[in-house]
Amino acid sequence: MNTISIHVPPSLAHIYEIANEEKKKKAEQYINAWLNAFFSSKSPDERLFDIMKEATAIAKKNGLTPEILDELLKDEK
Repeated sequence: MNTISIHVPPSLAHIYEIANEEKKKKAEQYINAWLNAFFSSKSPDERLFDIMKEATAIAKKNGLTPEILDELLKDEK
């Protein structure tokens, strides 16, 4: 991963500098997601479908089948 610099108000820089590592990591994840969306050439629909495809692949990799999903959803009713 690369590092970039952006200008922020001094108060925000201070808050980030004194934050614990967990908060810093979470902030970086949010910022990365926002920058990806901001600079993406894909439409919101295309990005949503990409996320859905990725979620499906992860679910399949972890053993979730349509039958198991149906059972889980049935239990929620």
